[in-house]
Amino acid sequence: AVAWGRGARSAFETSLSRQHVDQHQAQHEAQHRDSRPNFVVFLTDDQDKLFQLGANEYVEDGSMSVMPKTSQRLIGGGVTLRNFFVNTPICCPSRITLLTGRMFHNNYKPGNTCMRVNASDAVSEHSVFNVMRNSGYTTGAFGKVTNDQSNWVLDPTGIDALACQWSTSGYYSSYYAFKNSQGVGGASEKVYVNKTPSTYTTSMAGNHTIEWLDTIGPHPSKPFFC
Repeated sequence: AVAWGRGARSAFETSLSRQHVDQHQAQHEAQHRDSRPNFVVFLTDDQDKLFQLGANEYVEDGSMSVMPKTSQRLIGGGVTLRNFFVNTPICCPSRITLLTGRMFHNNYKPGNTCMRVNASDAVSEHSVFNVMRNSGYTTGAFGKVTNDQSNWVLDPTGIDALACQWSTSGYYSSYYAFKNSQGVGGASEKVYVNKTPSTYTTSMAGNHTIEWLDTIGPHPSKPFFC
């Protein structure tokens, strides 16, 4: 037999009550959680089939041969599309085509533009960011999305969180645009960033992506696309 004092019994009953509330809340959240999949899209560049090592020396496996860990995790654990076609396989036009699902001539813009395309189409009504956000997804963009980003990163329509370099030339950028990159509300703003090992563009993109994913949590109320 166990003799309960009034205080001990009260504490025990309170504990049981809290456990019941926690279990009920967890069940409620699980029932109302969106079951649609999350998406993390890696947009890479310069993945050449033939990688030049010297004046007359080439590697048949391309640039991925010097990135064994990336090959193992992405190629080894993913799917290779061997009959895949790109409408305009060059830099900015290819990026905008991917982000909008529209062929080059539908993103064409004459004049001093990013290789004859309008980089702002990355956040147009046709962009994948707006399509996903209008479908109930939380959206994020990190790193180099297009070549010329200065004309849209301060007004990134359809993107909830953003950490993108202002200028995409070189491996460091003096200025970045940030929006909700730490889960904090607010408008997109231009911020000066000192050149340090931690601000190497690849590190910036990866670290801010992980930070944002950690902020929205392992079981977000809405699915995410970034």
